[in-house]
Amino acid sequence: MAHGTPDWAAKAPKSTVYGGIDLAEHAARLGSPITFDRRGEVIWFDDFEGGIDRWVEWSQGLGASVVWTTDKPNSGGFSCKLTTGSNLERAAQIRRWFAYPVLSKLGFEFSFAIDDKLSYMQTDFTIYTGAFTAWAGLKYDYVNSKLQYMDHLLAYQDIFTSLSIEDTYFTYNTLKVVADFTANTWSRVILNEQSSALAVPLYTAADLVTPPQIRLLIYFKSIAANNSVNYIDNVILTQNEP
Repeated sequence: MAHGTPDWAAKAPKSTVYGGIDLAEHAARLGSPITFDRRGEVIWFDDFEGGIDRWVEWSQGLGASVVWTTDKPNSGGFSCKLTTGSNLERAAQIRRWFAYPVLSKLGFEFSFAIDDKLSYMQTDFTIYTGAFTAWAGLKYDYVNSKLQYMDHLLAYQDIFTSLSIEDTYFTYNTLKVVADFTANTWSRVILNEQSSALAVPLYTAADLVTPPQIRLLIYFKSIAANNSVNYIDNVILTQNEP
């Protein structure tokens, strides 16, 4: 309780503003794309305001493309548009590699908008230590309305089922995965309003060849004979997650 301070001081009650906010809230109010889940320390993020040249793009099939666009951004004025091909692999993806500062609980978050011609979306969150590879892979199975994780035997297991995700009007959804790469276990997965704690092992394999690094990959595949138009925005990589 404030004692003896003037009524314009920080500790006095106010009618339309709050006297003290933390720096995370301050950044969010200034327009930071990091607003969905603020836990962890940000290593890197991309809101696509500067293009897509930070990524390696790949697509296959008739009509496939990966382009920088002003269409339907989640924040700011730009996003990444991935259109899958209608034949061959019917796919489009972006991927990127990073040197990492320290092994810890790491988080990978991004927002995505899909259409109803999607078969599935796959994300790979992989770390190479110079001794082994650990892989936190997710699959959003649009056709069967479920989100799955890759277990330590390379089999997909259900996390959320009977999912209802908007596939019109380019509504953005946010997905975040956190994995403990010191213990090689899953930590948690968040998709919009749903969250699940996963205390299960990651898939790991010996790898003495690949230098230490992180790989992020986001992949879309359409149903047969269709082009699926999808958007990505606000990709965030974090360390020291709780």
